Amino acid sequence: MLQRFRGLVYIASFAVLTVGTMALLIVPSVDAGFTQPFTRSLVVVCAGVMNLFGASVVASGVVLSFANAAGAVMVSSGCNGVEVCILFAAALAPFPAPITARVVGIVVGVVAIQLLNLVRIISLLFLARFAQNLFDFFHLFFWDAFIMLDAVVLFLAWHHWQAKRWPIGTSPEAAS
Repeated sequence: MLQRFRGLVYIASFAVLTVGTMALLIVPSVDAGFTQPFTRSLVVVCAGVMNLFGASVVASGVVLSFANAAGAVMVSSGCNGVEVCILFAAALAPFPAPITARVVGIVVGVVAIQLLNLVRIISLLFLARFAQNLFDFFHLFFWDAFIMLDAVVLFLAWHHWQAKRWPIGTSPEAAS
């Protein structure tokens, strides 16, 4: 009977995982214990990467700025990539595939999303300094859509990988 409603069960599971995990982000202790430290760490990593390539950049809390010139960005909770990672993980977690394949997919996907987010933050810092007239477009439209598209492409690539491993008619649940 459950097999008949497999798609509906998947969509319901995805929705419950997404809403439940997103709801956790607004809990003050989760924000203080995870979201804010993660965001500050992201800013520190961006500064480290840029300084490796000769830029003089300073990380101060959630603010990334050039040390000796104009240009700064503040990385807020919605800009740290956590929400996109949650959506991606919520899409993979209830998928009918072996648990190891789901865990590997989630880890690789989250790392890929966060690496792209580093590029996003760094590019926005340069736009803040050299092309402020383009900053809002890239911040509010381009990068939001591109990072979400990245998550969708990663999900589709993972799904394709799973479809090759478990052709129609075989049972991935048996391998779990």
